[in-house]
Amino acid sequence: MTSQVGQKAQHTPSRDVLTCPDGSRPRILLAEDSFAARILTTALLTRMGCDVDAAENGEDAVINARANPYDVIIMDIEMPVMDGLTAAQQIRALDDPAGSTPIIALSAFLADSQKASIWRESFDINLAKPAGREQLRKVIQAVIDVSHRTNTDAIAIQNAPSSADGLIDRKALHRLRDEMTRDALQKLFQVVIGEIQDCAKLLDADHSANDPETVAKVAHKLKGIASTFAAPKLEKLATALEDEATVVSPPELLNRVSETCTCADETAAALDAARAA
Repeated sequence: MTSQVGQKAQHTPSRDVLTCPDGSRPRILLAEDSFAARILTTALLTRMGCDVDAAENGEDAVINARANPYDVIIMDIEMPVMDGLTAAQQIRALDDPAGSTPIIALSAFLADSQKASIWRESFDINLAKPAGREQLRKVIQAVIDVSHRTNTDAIAIQNAPSSADGLIDRKALHRLRDEMTRDALQKLFQVVIGEIQDCAKLLDADHSANDPETVAKVAHKLKGIASTFAAPKLEKLATALEDEATVVSPPELLNRVSETCTCADETAAALDAARAA
């Protein structure tokens, strides 16, 4: 299923050596149905300082991506059993870190505009076949460098206090980090955290005033914030509070408000930890 067809390069010129930011050898998964192309590309990659696993179709590539960590996946598109696009989509559906592994598409048909949007969702970059040695080296190194910066942010989120577990959608925050500048994201964190805290204070005050209709309105706002900013637990509680604030008994409303406010405070703390990371 997986073949180790390359050996560690010897006497490789330093300018040609690919490295991870920590100095380790990049681990590459190559999916290529052509035996000759698989041998040639693996030889090139090992001479560049990579450890290479080779798969001969997309199905094997998915199995390997699920079982082993890779720094980069290089995916041919036209393959039997399972094509490269389908394989890339299935890899993207895996849990992280496998699901966020950079994938480079290799194809002789990159001009197919009908596939363009689908490819952008599945691949980090596309290379036309045959890709030259230097072009391949530069693209892989660039992808590794970008991926490392992104993964550093993701690890910081994952290392947030345990109270963050289940409170924030880490994949969604990961996507936000990809789409926004650091300064813009920091400002967004600040605004969202403040709005969550303000809503929690209003809920306490409005319940004390025995005003379930206003509780429902504040819960509606809190639900929107939670939905937009990847806080699924808070969104669920706020939705229930909005729907039932005017129909439940006062003691039950007290319990619902208390639970929602506690979750809001924990969510704000989790987001603050992610912001500071």
